[in-house]
Amino acid sequence: GRAAPAAPPSMRLTPSAHALDVLEVWRRYCGLLDSTGRAERGRLYSALTERLLSAEGKMRHGLETVRVSGYVWIGGLEASLLSALARSGADVEIELRSPPEHNGRALASMEDAVKPARVVSIELPARPEPPRLVAAAGPTREAREVAREIKRLIVDEGVRPSKMCVASADSEGFVPLLLEALEEFGVPVTVSRKRMMIESSLVLDCFEVARLISAAGRPFDIMPLMSSPYVGLGPHRAGQIARDKIELRGLELSLARWRERLAADDSSGECDGQRYVELLAQALEQAEDARRASAGTRLAGHVEGFRAALTCLGMPHRIFTLEGSPGRAVEEWMAWAALHSLLLEIGHAQEVLDVSHGSAPSSGEGWAEFVSLLTFAAGRRSFSLDRPSPHGVEVMGLERAASSDHEFLFVSGLGEQMLPRRRRSPWMLQDGDLEALARAGVSLEPMGNGAEADRHMFNILAHSRAEKIYLTYATTQEDGSVARRSFFVDEHLTSLGLSEADEGEITRVVPASSVFPRQWSDVASKREVRMRSLWSIGRAGSADAACGLWRVAVEPEAVLWLSVLDRDFAEIAEAWHELQVLDGAGIEAANRFNGHIGCSELLRQMASIKLDARPWSANSLNQYIGCPFSFFCRYVLGIEPADSVGDDVDARDRGTCLHNIAKEFIESHIGEVLDPAKADEYAEEIHEIACDVVGRTPTERSGIPESVWNAYFAGIVAASRDFLARELEFVEATGGVWRPARLEWSFGPRVREFAVGECRVPVAGRIDRIDVGPGGALAIYDYKSGKKAPSSKEIKEVADIQLGLYALAAEHLLGAEVAGVWYWQVPSKGRTQGVWKAGYHRDFNAGRKWAGKLDDDEWRAFQERVREAVARCDQGARQGMYPPTPSEDACRYCDFPDICRATESAASDLPEEGGVEDV
Repeated sequence: GRAAPAAPPSMRLTPSAHALDVLEVWRRYCGLLDSTGRAERGRLYSALTERLLSAEGKMRHGLETVRVSGYVWIGGLEASLLSALARSGADVEIELRSPPEHNGRALASMEDAVKPARVVSIELPARPEPPRLVAAAGPTREAREVAREIKRLIVDEGVRPSKMCVASADSEGFVPLLLEALEEFGVPVTVSRKRMMIESSLVLDCFEVARLISAAGRPFDIMPLMSSPYVGLGPHRAGQIARDKIELRGLELSLARWRERLAADDSSGECDGQRYVELLAQALEQAEDARRASAGTRLAGHVEGFRAALTCLGMPHRIFTLEGSPGRAVEEWMAWAALHSLLLEIGHAQEVLDVSHGSAPSSGEGWAEFVSLLTFAAGRRSFSLDRPSPHGVEVMGLERAASSDHEFLFVSGLGEQMLPRRRRSPWMLQDGDLEALARAGVSLEPMGNGAEADRHMFNILAHSRAEKIYLTYATTQEDGSVARRSFFVDEHLTSLGLSEADEGEITRVVPASSVFPRQWSDVASKREVRMRSLWSIGRAGSADAACGLWRVAVEPEAVLWLSVLDRDFAEIAEAWHELQVLDGAGIEAANRFNGHIGCSELLRQMASIKLDARPWSANSLNQYIGCPFSFFCRYVLGIEPADSVGDDVDARDRGTCLHNIAKEFIESHIGEVLDPAKADEYAEEIHEIACDVVGRTPTERSGIPESVWNAYFAGIVAASRDFLARELEFVEATGGVWRPARLEWSFGPRVREFAVGECRVPVAGRIDRIDVGPGGALAIYDYKSGKKAPSSKEIKEVADIQLGLYALAAEHLLGAEVAGVWYWQVPSKGRTQGVWKAGYHRDFNAGRKWAGKLDDDEWRAFQERVREAVARCDQGARQGMYPPTPSEDACRYCDFPDICRATESAASDLPEEGGVEDV
């Protein structure tokens, strides 16, 4: 409609500071509506009422007679307008439907609100029978009981769904539960389902395009766009590019840098990533061209540019070219239609961006303001998911239901907290603020008659002309706390003269123990049939599993369903029964959240595909030792943990630098003993190596600017001298008896075959460094860049198997004695933790370190523990033993906390309480 007249500039009452703030926001909101040629209904009513009252009966509105009928109640703004019309000379009469033998309070309240207009009471006839009551333990059971009764009326009494109506006082809590139950029971529903625009993946992807345009050439992460099925390559292809070529997630680059990065790492020849970047650049160019060419307002220009970019990326025709269900495509088309409508509205709006204080903003600033307006407006818009069927059960609110007639009426959600509705003024407003705001033109409903309006509306529903009326309510909340029914129900039953005994006869109680129907005649869905069948089987007791499933099922309905009508589920039911038998015998079975796999065929295939296909490594062995379930997720299921880009230097980037610096320096001195007299020469050499390594190290995992990266790793270049200092100190302390012999020495399949133990478990690995010392003895080192390395005790007891495994491999494949194995913490800590033979204690300058010193017998026992650990890991994995093993260290660095079963495993070990039938 047309914009409403401006609100009066002043207030007749003195408002508080909070009320003035509300008024300011309100006026801005109305200004935005005016700019789009719209008007808020409440403001329009208020302005018309003000003009009628100010005219003092002299206004020529052309209305002589006004009749209002069919309304259950008149709201505050409508009442004020009707009263003003009556004062201006019109003959105004309102018909108000009233229940039989009403007390007149509703009539008096309405008369007071609309005077001098007349109110005529239309009394409804008395009902021949009282309503039926449903008292359920919780909203979920209430909703399912309503749906079950509807299904019974359809099946047993032949009532058409369109003849039934569910009026709910709780649209947010009860209605979704009811719709879910009706869908499960196969009952058609007439209800308009809506979704917020910002919940649509299509709309969000389109907004990402708008943000790219507003970036105006600045670095931007295009991976979310690339993974979009609507404006990108799709999640599958984008995932391949991210995994196979380079870690791209979280990077923010300009489009030119993106093109270079994808070209440098594209070895497949498909060039999809490069082509998509070029398409994005083309879309940005077309968006800017369309914006400049637009003859409308600045908003209209940005709308045209945004449309041009989306068209270049294939919208909207790509919606129906994607694979998937037609229903999903229709839903996304409805979202696109809503976005299209919003863009039209923004494009047709008058200029609302404030340019009065200077020149027009730059293109980038204008796009940013457009994106802000677009996302703000979309956050308050919704779109329909489907068109309601005219042949289904109608689900609506109380107001609408009271104004219509149905043969079967369910009035549901009648909790004390829902009816009467709590109409509270905002806490920050003082007494008189509401009236002051209303007189200034703000659309606010009067608070005085809310409870009386709700009582009148409920009484109209309770005395409806429906053949059957059901009043339903929950006796508990979802959390189990007590809930009371609305006192309107008590008032209604009292007015009918019903005693407690009479009420008990018309009430159906649904207790908390009602998980599924206990009578086959009450079963209303496939899910309930399955649950009922399982309960029937479990009721037969822990009979011998060998006697077969069908002979223990005592009810013929369960046998018929499982053996004839639902054979797929019968296999699940049989497996469930076997579990019950094992559980009754005190035998722990698989699939009880304990990480045990009990299917022999699955274990055979898993061993062939996963375990035999690759050898064990130090990492996989350590992961199985620490937590077999974590090993199962990573190495059997193949779940890749999220490789997110942080806002700091990633430890893996730092470790890569340190490892490469140590490797390249030692590599240039293989077979040599470092000379402490050449310390300055070595310092210059390692400085050059460190600078070169830092310059070559990629920073995909570290989400920091390049300048910060360079500043941070300048410290690592300086710290590289600490590595040199520790090496020279070791040479001086040991007399130069050790010299580096091998770097990154690998063993395993296709290199040097190595197997452990009597079962010949294949193992592979790569040793960072091997030194040769007295008598050809070997010293093995693994570089660690973290703050903490496994302790000597953990190494000795094989809680960490890496160094022990390296000692076995080197001794077996090189045919030389291993004197000790150490963790070398780079760059500055040196040889910190390890185990070594007692005869080489001085040669390692171990000093007072005694935890890792082993005599010959202890060394042989250490090696045997390593062999046993390898065999135990391999045997456990092949037997399907993957229990979650929570510990402080394992859980702190776990990559799979969202799917861990440690909590369920602990809960399953608790004793069950008796006396409760469970399914």
